[in-house]
Amino acid sequence: MKRLSLFLSACALAPLAHGQAYGTICSETFDYPVGGLGDAAGGTGWNAPWYSGVNLDDALVTTPGHDGTGEKCTTQFPDAGSFRMPETGPHPDLAPNFNFGSGDGVMWITFTAGRAAGSTDDYGGLSLITQFGSEFLFIGAPYQTYEWGIVDVVSGNVITVPGSNIDQTTTLVVRIDFAQGGDVVDLWIDPIDAHPTTPSDANFSVADFQWNEVRLQSGENQGGSTGFEFDGLLIEKELPLIGANYCTAASNSTGASAAIEAIGSDIAAANSVTLRAASMPSNQFGIFIVAPSQGFIPGLGGTSNGNLCLSGSIGRYVGAGQILSTGLDGGFQLDLDLAAIPQGGGTVATAPGQTWNFQAWYRDGVGLGSNLTDGVSVTFQ
Repeated sequence: MKRLSLFLSACALAPLAHGQAYGTICSETFDYPVGGLGDAAGGTGWNAPWYSGVNLDDALVTTPGHDGTGEKCTTQFPDAGSFRMPETGPHPDLAPNFNFGSGDGVMWITFTAGRAAGSTDDYGGLSLITQFGSEFLFIGAPYQTYEWGIVDVVSGNVITVPGSNIDQTTTLVVRIDFAQGGDVVDLWIDPIDAHPTTPSDANFSVADFQWNEVRLQSGENQGGSTGFEFDGLLIEKELPLIGANYCTAASNSTGASAAIEAIGSDIAAANSVTLRAASMPSNQFGIFIVAPSQGFIPGLGGTSNGNLCLSGSIGRYVGAGQILSTGLDGGFQLDLDLAAIPQGGGTVATAPGQTWNFQAWYRDGVGLGSNLTDGVSVTFQ
C-alpha cells in the first residue's frame, strides 16, 4: 500500500455517472482552407478523403462555420453529392460485411444544417448509402417539405417535424437502433442534450439496412440558387457496459464521488475492454489499479481520502501511456490488454472464468492528497 501512496505523491490523478457510454465512429468540423471540399482529409475515423466531384468543388468549404470549430461545408451545384467513407474495421459490432448496420447496436448521428441565404433548393441533407450502390436513409430537409425530417428511401416513407424551418441553422440528432429484421430511427431538432432521452420529434421503423458511406447533397431548385450548409458532423455508437459496480467512493474536492465503468466485451479472447473514470478534479494525474479480489479499506488505512475497494495482489497500470491526466473534464480512460494484467511485478493473461476488479486512483488536492473511484468487477468468459 505504501508504494502506491508514494507513487501518487510523486505524480498525480480526475468524474463518471454510471450511464450510457459512447464511442466516436467518425467526426468532421470542416476545418480546411476555404475552397473546394474535394480531397479534404481531416476529421477523425474516416477511411478516405472527401470526394466532391472531378473538379473537387461540388461542395465548398466556406466561412464562418456553425459549430465553433473551423469552417463549414456548403453545396454548390444542384444534386451533386459529396461523399466520404468512415472506417469500419474498428467497429466489428456494427460492421458486418465491412458495412455498418444489419445487426444489434445503436448509432447516433449529429450535425448542424440549414438552407443557405438566397438558396431555392427544395431538399438538402445527409444520406446513408453504400458506395456505388443504394441510398437507404436521408436525414435533413425532404423534397418540397421545407421542414426537417427523415426519409426511408427504400419504402419512400417521409416524416417531418411540423413547424421546423430549414432556413434556420438547426442541430439534427438521429438515433438508429439496428436490430435483426428491422431498424428504428428517431430524430430530435435542437435538443438540449447530446443524446436525448426525451420523446423524439419524429420516429419511424425502416427495413433492416447496411451502409458504408455518407453523402451531403441538395438541389431541385428549379433553376434557382443552390446552397445547403453542413457542419459539426459526428457519428457515434453506444458502447456496452460490462461488469458490476460495487463499493462506495468517498467525495472528492469537486463535491462528487468519482466513478469507474468498464466498456466493451467480457469475452477474454476478444481482448476489448476500456476502463473509464470520471467526476475527478480537473488536470490531475491518476492510474488504474487491478486485483483478483474485492475489499474495503476506508481511507486506505489512513493514507488517502478515498476507500480502497481491492484486496490481495494489487497491480498498477503505470507503463508507457498508462499514467493518465484527468484533463479539463475530470476524466480519463484506458484500453486494456487482457493478455497483460499487471500482477506481482509482471503481467498475467486473463483466462475464461477469471474475475478482475478495477479502480482508479487519482490526485485530489485536499486532505491526504489522493482519492479513489468505486470499483467495477468483471468476470470474463
